[in-house]
Amino acid sequence: VLGRYDPVGVASLWTEQDLVYLGARDGTLHVLDLTAPYQPVLLGKAAAAGFPSAIQVVGKTMFVADSQVGLRILDLEIGLPQSLGLSLPEEALVGGVPWVLP
Repeated sequence: VLGRYDPVGVASLWTEQDLVYLGARDGTLHVLDLTAPYQPVLLGKAAAAGFPSAIQVVGKTMFVADSQVGLRILDLEIGLPQSLGLSLPEEALVGGVPWVLP
């Protein structure tokens, strides 16, 4: 084990270069810098509306499948993270499950 970070259990995870985006079981979102994997650095943290079951990051935009509001879209450019004010109800998800973006 090179390093450890446990924000009350990990529900979802996305990695991109030296960054890790976590959805925790307590309903929080975390952004970590793993440039030095033996010593993870928390860059930012925000509350999700519900349980973050899936995360995907494209550029500076984070997509979160949230058990309370469906799809949440967050902007990582203006802070870590900030809501863009758009969410889709859970019924809008195909078959009630999150999809993978290309």
